[in-house]
Amino acid sequence: MKRSLVLFAVAIAIAVTGSANAHLFGENGEGNPWFLPAVRDDVIPTIDGDLSDWAFWPEEYTFTPENWPAVGQWNEEEAANTTKDDFDVIVYGPGWIPSTSEIIWAAHKVDDYFYGPDECYCMGWAEDNMQIAIDADHGGDELGADDIANNVLNRGLQYQQSYLMPKDGGIHGIFVDHRGLDYAYAPPWAFFEFSRRDWVEGGDGSYDVEHLFTAFTSLSNSGIEEAVVHTFQAGDIIGLSIDVTDYDADGERQGDVDFDYGNISFGGDQLGDFYLLSVEETQDLYKDVPTAVENTSWGRVKAALGK
Repeated sequence: MKRSLVLFAVAIAIAVTGSANAHLFGENGEGNPWFLPAVRDDVIPTIDGDLSDWAFWPEEYTFTPENWPAVGQWNEEEAANTTKDDFDVIVYGPGWIPSTSEIIWAAHKVDDYFYGPDECYCMGWAEDNMQIAIDADHGGDELGADDIANNVLNRGLQYQQSYLMPKDGGIHGIFVDHRGLDYAYAPPWAFFEFSRRDWVEGGDGSYDVEHLFTAFTSLSNSGIEEAVVHTFQAGDIIGLSIDVTDYDADGERQGDVDFDYGNISFGGDQLGDFYLLSVEETQDLYKDVPTAVENTSWGRVKAALGK
């Protein structure tokens, strides 16, 4: 069993006891780390909404709702009462690309009802959406990108919140007016693509999505000139959470799986800890690269802990 699996199981056990919080990874290995494998340049997936080039991705770094009941806002009762055709998800990653210091991940979502009725993007958090939040310098900053956009605070260290919404054909950004932060959510700093862009309210809400982005140590609503790009190194510990949320026709939450331990709008210290593996530590993951992602059960793969 790989080290990642052992520590992931330990993290689950700690979370069950109710004592797990973010940013507890210590010198003796205590805490709740997950792992970001290094992605070699020769296997970097193309950001086009087609997940077939994620076939190389190891199962032990692939997550389904079965991995999440002990952490975040998803619990065993919700999991037991949710059918796979109502809500299901598989997350590939996240991983990091050492050559470019970028974060990359992908997801497949099964959803029988697309919910996104509000005209204001500020209400997207209460609709079908995916989010990723990152505290790149592990500073546990109290306010994030939404707060900067609202001019609540504009200081040097901030954690980033990003949403990926299928609404209006696919949107990447934050839940408020960007106010000078558009650069952080567009090329060359961020790329995303959905497998489809034809959602209709009440229709099928299933999709695949890929996301590649640069993290910033410091964001500024004065523009990219005053922002500071973050450079990752193997062995770094960062705060990070991926959140996949699903709502039904009545606006009630159907599913919500994530790596955080509370409301991420309260601060970066709500995020789970991820340890960045080196290329050498990740090398054995790419020995046997399949030719295509299996399409069994909506493309879901068996979670490593369920082997």
